[in-house]
Amino acid sequence: MALIPAAGQDDSSGVHILVRSDLKGVTSEMPAPFGKTADEAALLRMDIGFAHEGVIDVGGRLRQGLGWILRIVSGEAGWKVDRGSLQFGPGVAQLPDTPGIVLAGELPHLRLTDWLALARGEQDGTVSSALAPFRSADWTIGELDLFGELFHDTRVQALREPGVWQVNLTGADLQGKVTLPEDFSRREPWQVQMQRLWLKEQSEGDDAGLSDPRGLPPVSVTVDDFGISDMAFGHLLATIQPGVAGVTVSPLEIDGGSFHISGDAAWLVVDEDPARQTSRLRVELVSTDLKDTLKRLNYDPVIDSHQAKASVDLSWPGPPAENFLAHASGSLHMEVRDGSLVELEPGGGRLLGILSVTSLPRRLSLDFRDVFDQGFSFDVLQGDFSVNDGQAFTCNLGIEGPVADMGIVGRTGLRDRDYDQLAVVRPHVSNVLVIGGAVVAGPAVGAAALLISQIFRKQLSQLGESYYEITGPWENPSVERVQHSDVDSSRFKDCERYLSELIPEEVVPDEQVVEPGTAL
Repeated sequence: MALIPAAGQDDSSGVHILVRSDLKGVTSEMPAPFGKTADEAALLRMDIGFAHEGVIDVGGRLRQGLGWILRIVSGEAGWKVDRGSLQFGPGVAQLPDTPGIVLAGELPHLRLTDWLALARGEQDGTVSSALAPFRSADWTIGELDLFGELFHDTRVQALREPGVWQVNLTGADLQGKVTLPEDFSRREPWQVQMQRLWLKEQSEGDDAGLSDPRGLPPVSVTVDDFGISDMAFGHLLATIQPGVAGVTVSPLEIDGGSFHISGDAAWLVVDEDPARQTSRLRVELVSTDLKDTLKRLNYDPVIDSHQAKASVDLSWPGPPAENFLAHASGSLHMEVRDGSLVELEPGGGRLLGILSVTSLPRRLSLDFRDVFDQGFSFDVLQGDFSVNDGQAFTCNLGIEGPVADMGIVGRTGLRDRDYDQLAVVRPHVSNVLVIGGAVVAGPAVGAAALLISQIFRKQLSQLGESYYEITGPWENPSVERVQHSDVDSSRFKDCERYLSELIPEEVVPDEQVVEPGTAL
């Protein structure tokens, strides 16, 4: 419909063309919430005004909650958008006083990767002109999806400066500034400087987390307060570098006060198929206060030590995810010195499930009252784990200390959160063992390894060791004392081969042992 001023009337408003349509038959491939199929209806109201020569004002509103006012002017190069406003959600778009387009309002959902693809333009690498006239933005986004990580009720303020976009992010779980290149297609580095960044929730659905890492830009990241779920990591420094198959993160440095993490990571596409992805994490953790470290990572502080380290080399199918351990494969190693096991009431933080040894002190205090009534201190706690599809196996998890030595073999289910392990415990007043007639003192071979070897000896060694089967869920494991003759060592055959190479000789008893129930 056209509105034309009648003869003799004030014609300052000029000619207007009013457009009304349900847009059926029109397809939009814009990212959500502005995409639509041809069958969908989307009520459009638009007013095209010709108030002055060489000037066209276009205002309108879509049912998705988008309103706009744009001024198009004629110049030497033809018609172009001079200024305008796009209003999302409630409110009326107002024509700005200066050139450029401003964005404002509220969005229920925005996924960054969709808009990056639009901004980069066509696949031939040409720069998209879609963002050329935009000057600033001020949005409140109900659900912001950043590469598969969700943030709620986030304010996004962006300002275009020469060559870059300055973006300020404000929300409960992220606070800081991101500097983006003006031309996204050139893959220039992003600078991310955050006061706070906590990753607490991931996208759900069939494509959850399956952003293509090959499309990620180079990113330099600094975060003062970084966290994942309920784990407070502290200061993060990372550099993300894109490659042919995806991205690598190196260096990856975290300073948590009582602990430091260093290493690298990768997120890659397999055989050029974005539906097939793999991730890798290789890091070392060093702690100067393990009890505090466990608290910061929201684990039960079941071990007290000021000298601890752990190394991780794991990979898993799919993108980076909070529950990656459920499907991970690789290796773990840990070593803790001069510490003690701390008995806690259940129900505090997250269980340190990889260490079933923390479930033993309560049972041992019943069987060896006079030995463990003052707690369980140790000189060294260490072990290696081989991880395969969320199952962690150890042949040498052990504790050596002034009141007892302990060794553990078997499986820990990182996915099912359960145990199938066997522990060997030897309370003592001496660290002296005798191997093949020769005296061995201290950790030359390792008292824990010697104890574990007893599982596979056909004849009882009479070293005074006791055996405990650890089974069931992490939250409430069953710790049952068993006789050597009842031990089914076939479950740990791989450990038998490992120990036969480490300790080829028979172990004979030392006289200075403590039998269960004996007072010192």
